[in-house]
Amino acid sequence: MKYGIYFAYWEKEWSANYEKYVDKVADLGFDILEISVGALKGAYASDEKLKALREHADNRGIELTAGYGPAFNENLGSADPAIRAHALEFFKNTLRQLSLLGVKKYGGGLYSYWPVDYSKPIDKAGDLARSIESMKEI
Repeated sequence: MKYGIYFAYWEKEWSANYEKYVDKVADLGFDILEISVGALKGAYASDEKLKALREHADNRGIELTAGYGPAFNENLGSADPAIRAHALEFFKNTLRQLSLLGVKKYGGGLYSYWPVDYSKPIDKAGDLARSIESMKEI
């Protein structure tokens, strides 16, 4: 059995110095560090940074996983075709980035967006159907 922890256990922001947490979890005896995909849009957007993080994690024996709650404009199930198109590009790029990191497990509210705005109408069946169709294009 492997044991892991989400970097956000120690953080108040959705992005951090992941090399620092690779070292921390390795020193604590964990096997896995889960990172936020949100950082792949900022501090870890470049291929060079991603490859360096993967190398650091590999050298410390830490497996990386990823989690994310997609933003409103990254919603694969949106009724708005422009949002779905943007979401498809976002996910295609994100999966490419995760591949560079060696991430094989990616979780979160990937079928919708987070946090959901319940002040607006919710079409669960339609959102699910659109999400499934969108995922076929990835």
